[in-house]
Amino acid sequence: GLVVEYGPKDQVLNNPSHPYTEALLEALPTLGEKTERLRMIKGEPPHAGNLPVACPFHPRCDQAMDICKEGDAPPGFYLGNNHQARCWLLEKDHEQYHR
Repeated sequence: GLVVEYGPKDQVLNNPSHPYTEALLEALPTLGEKTERLRMIKGEPPHAGNLPVACPFHPRCDQAMDICKEGDAPPGFYLGNNHQARCWLLEKDHEQYHR
């Protein structure tokens, strides 16, 4: 698999920068909060033998752009303090990549 985000735990948990990290954190149950159903990430995880090209999360991402579905996986964008994420949304001119 591809690590899409890493960094100091407080930074990643309190300020996630990749949609997959955000989705995972939103799916966690909250202590003391009674919930009928846990929030799920839409779609199905890809089969290990048939991973999507480019960003591996794009089929399940609400923010996916054309570039997320084509070509290479996004590079790691350095966010400071040893925090890095691989998402085209972090590129300054990401609006050019059409949705």
